[in-house]
Amino acid sequence: LSGHIDEGTTGITVPVFDAGGAAIAGLGVVIDSEHRKGVPAIMRVLRTASARITQDLAADRRFAD
Repeated sequence: LSGHIDEGTTGITVPVFDAGGAAIAGLGVVIDSEHRKGVPAIMRVLRTASARITQDLAADRRFAD
């Protein structure tokens, strides 16, 4: 995830991806500069969620095969 995060001057934007892994245009989670202290915790949550989604997708593919 960290490679896809835009750390701009107004804050941090984390894009939202579709099931195929492509960023969905116009969607993203924005964390403004005032809340940057909470970013490490937010990133842990996002990484955990991403890992679980990846595992679920892999399980779905195995089931479909």
